[in-house]
Amino acid sequence: MQPSRAALLSFLGGVVVALGTPPFDLYPCFWIGLALWAFALRGPDGSIASGRQSILFGLLFGVGANLTFMRFIPATIVNFTPLGPAIAFVLFLVYCVTESFRWALAAWVTQKCMRLGASRAVSFGAGVFLAAFVPSVIGWDVASGISPWPTVNQLAELIGQRGVGLLMAVTAALVASAVESGASRHTRKRATFVAASILTVQLLYGVARMRTVIASDSEFPHANVALLQPNVGAKERWMPGREPALLAKLTKLTLEAEQRGATLTIWPENAYPYPVAHASRQAPVGEAAPLQFGVHGPVLFGLITTSNHGAYNSASVATQNGSLSEPQDKMRLMWFGETFPLVGGFDALHRAFPRVFGLMAGHEVLIQKAGPVRAGVLNCVEDTLPGVALEVMSEGPNLLVNLTNDAWFAPSAQSEIHLRMSAMRAIEARRDFVRAVNGGVTAWIDAAGRVRARREDEGVLIAVPALREGKTLYVIAGDVPLLLLLAASIGWSARRRARSYT
Repeated sequence: MQPSRAALLSFLGGVVVALGTPPFDLYPCFWIGLALWAFALRGPDGSIASGRQSILFGLLFGVGANLTFMRFIPATIVNFTPLGPAIAFVLFLVYCVTESFRWALAAWVTQKCMRLGASRAVSFGAGVFLAAFVPSVIGWDVASGISPWPTVNQLAELIGQRGVGLLMAVTAALVASAVESGASRHTRKRATFVAASILTVQLLYGVARMRTVIASDSEFPHANVALLQPNVGAKERWMPGREPALLAKLTKLTLEAEQRGATLTIWPENAYPYPVAHASRQAPVGEAAPLQFGVHGPVLFGLITTSNHGAYNSASVATQNGSLSEPQDKMRLMWFGETFPLVGGFDALHRAFPRVFGLMAGHEVLIQKAGPVRAGVLNCVEDTLPGVALEVMSEGPNLLVNLTNDAWFAPSAQSEIHLRMSAMRAIEARRDFVRAVNGGVTAWIDAAGRVRARREDEGVLIAVPALREGKTLYVIAGDVPLLLLLAASIGWSARRRARSYT
């Protein structure tokens, strides 16, 4: 295949993959787009792209996907910075290219593994799997995109979201081999059979495990949890003098929640409008009290805590006696939203992005306890990061909780995308997962990965999550088994290839 055609096919593959995201929701496009890209990395004549070519093809795949998938970013930049549309679009293009470096890594790993003698399917799977470890602003991948089909994702309790993505990549590469005109009939038939077998195993395992998980729901105690959706505008939250009105809205919704039987109320990220000293274990009193007159509590809420070192994006539990739990501080700050990667204190950046600087990252997991609930908190986009969820699960929570403010991206498909990216945490950990989201999708996801309830307008969402115990294989072992398996498979292929030349 000519390099120009391979480049075009790679870009097209990225665009097709993005058609699996909202509002298009063409989920088979995740496999189709990957197959187009895998086809481009190895031509019909069996030739393998060079290192430079593979990097280019990976960048083009990523750019095609990001231009389609992240199209809401320019409007966000215009709305919340003094930068105009032209600069916003240029920054968006820079973002698309920068975020595509992990896909360039995937393509480079793929071609290196193929040159070592590994099959296209194993090589492509290894590339996509390793690329999922590269840090990014919004760490989407193909597996999280199909979370509305939870049956396909149940293997995540064994191999995690990255492992499910690996299986999708392997299947897509086999499809590319099955339609390759230059391959033998036997090769095409074998590729078709193996691809169909992988999908069949995923579906059969998914059906069986979902039935088991759903049936076991009655074996665990449940909590009556209220999730608040205050729908406060992103700019309104930071307007001077708005604190009493914001707290009054939260109080009104909390009173409604407790009248409906909630024994724990959860507010979104940074919902509480007053700063609190990080070391304080007593809640503010008077008009700033989190639990105003009539509220019984407990309330798990997002807030900004301050210390001599800086401010933290935190979550804490307030109780009726006025106590505050030791806060869970956000451990992974969002690039360009809460921190700038690899950038110091440039005055121009401070002026353009005044809220980006000054936040400190937390360094430990602190389970938030409220009655029988032991909540593991994933703050903001931490619920899209498998590694952070593994850290939280190491402390044994019986419920996963996400506090998020998606108002920065409203109105756009971002909050729906965020929900889908987070749903895999429920399957990986086999925990019910509740999300209190301002300006987005507030939801309850059960341990089978099903969205049991959701709300996008202002109000209260009542959830009755199971308080589950135990650990899955993925929580225990993480991604290590798959990494070792891939290394062994590629090493064996390289050794066999070396022997064939002797």
